[in-house]
Amino acid sequence: MKQTTKSLVTALAAVVAAGAVGLGALWVSRDETRKTAAKEQSTKLFAIDKDKARELRIEKAAALVAEVKRASATAPWTIAKPPAAAGADADEQAVTEVIDKLASLKQKAEVEGMDPSAAGLAEDNSGLRITVVEEGGKTSVLAVGADNSFDQTTYVKKGGDKIIRVIAGYDKASFEKNLFDLRDKRLARLDAAAEVRKLEVTGTPVPYAAEKDSAGWKLLAPTGPADPQAIDGAVNAIRALRATDIAAESADPSQLKSYGLEPAKVAVKLTVAAPGAKDPSVQTVLLGQPKPKEGSVAVKTYALRSGSHTVFAVDGKIVKDLSLTSFDLQDKSVSPFDREQVKRIDFATPGAPLLSIARKKAAAPDAGSTEEDFEVTSPQKGSAKKWKVSGALASLSGLRAAAFGGAVPKDAAGLGRLGLGKPRTVTVFGEGDKVLARIEVGGEVGKDKKRRWVHAMGGPRVVEVEKGPIDDLPWTAADVIEPPPAPPAGPRSLPARSLPDGGVAAPGLTTK
Repeated sequence: MKQTTKSLVTALAAVVAAGAVGLGALWVSRDETRKTAAKEQSTKLFAIDKDKARELRIEKAAALVAEVKRASATAPWTIAKPPAAAGADADEQAVTEVIDKLASLKQKAEVEGMDPSAAGLAEDNSGLRITVVEEGGKTSVLAVGADNSFDQTTYVKKGGDKIIRVIAGYDKASFEKNLFDLRDKRLARLDAAAEVRKLEVTGTPVPYAAEKDSAGWKLLAPTGPADPQAIDGAVNAIRALRATDIAAESADPSQLKSYGLEPAKVAVKLTVAAPGAKDPSVQTVLLGQPKPKEGSVAVKTYALRSGSHTVFAVDGKIVKDLSLTSFDLQDKSVSPFDREQVKRIDFATPGAPLLSIARKKAAAPDAGSTEEDFEVTSPQKGSAKKWKVSGALASLSGLRAAAFGGAVPKDAAGLGRLGLGKPRTVTVFGEGDKVLARIEVGGEVGKDKKRRWVHAMGGPRVVEVEKGPIDDLPWTAADVIEPPPAPPAGPRSLPARSLPDGGVAAPGLTTK
């Protein structure tokens, strides 16, 4: 065989050998991948279709703790057992968390040759037992045994399986639920998307009712503009109210008096519009605070919702949260206006030149948005400090009363006592010099002098406001006008140098 032929054969053999090694490596890699996938799958204890779950049962020490059921994937979970709580709503999130944990539960290891009794998994089922039944009858059972403090694990067994397995100890807490844990603890059954259209509260020192329309909340009793923050706060307080305990699963009318619910201390009536509902629904929550027993000062608070005979214990703070004063209920906006409509702001101080500031909006260089700018037009012209004027507009549009005073005095003496005889005045103008707001600023209030009297255009009364936002307004041009830019630094001459013969060099060199 020629040398050239031998070389070709040798090279071909090397290529074939390399290909075989590559194929072998690829096969091994794929085989290892399959083994890894199989190992990960084997650590998962159950294959549960959570949407098909129809029943959850929890038992402890061979006794039923709770059983909850639902008719379909979209139906609510309800308590089925024990009989005393049958028909009560279940806590959707609590039930879902238990089923989710069982569906995702993984073992850490399998234990061989261990006595089930030593693992707390004796056949008498004296430990914790979780059962999920799916549509069609498929059942998944987990028996939870003793804890191993050495490595913070817990022994478990699957229903119908003799293998003892180990799970992370912290997973056990997800299954340790009692009946109350699985109960719906909301007093007002309001979904996140449900909108309260009307709120009526009686039994508080100031009974009140408010109704919401497209413009917002308005007071029906007492009448007048409502403070939306106060009404929303009351609605959110009753929305967030949760039971802290079950005082009585089924109280008959004769027992309600002992819980302070007949008559109730406070009654809350909600008219609710739920998404997709044709007509609004009405819910009522009664709150009671019976007199403390002799020798005790502890005041307990109980609640009863419409359509239920269960008396819940609740945090007594809810009574305070709902007890709004007349001042709380009323709109405390002094003179709100739409900032985007503002074209000019005038600040007038008796005996001083009028400060007038124009607001302009121009397209940004990138044409992506508009920018606002401010210019002082009187008593002199110049650029205004944007941050100062922008802050002033925010303070004025958001100015709120700290307290309500009486009607605006009609005589000079009365106005003088409030410092409103010759007040400082802020006027906000819109397009075509339309007055959007005008606020007269008077004197200081009280001994601590932390507030001022003000009167807003069209307002029937004077109000007290905090001094800070008012006193920080730009009342003079010096407060707001931008100082002229500093002149650029010119060249600096070097000092003259002495020459060796006693002469002086010309100072012609400069530095910057």
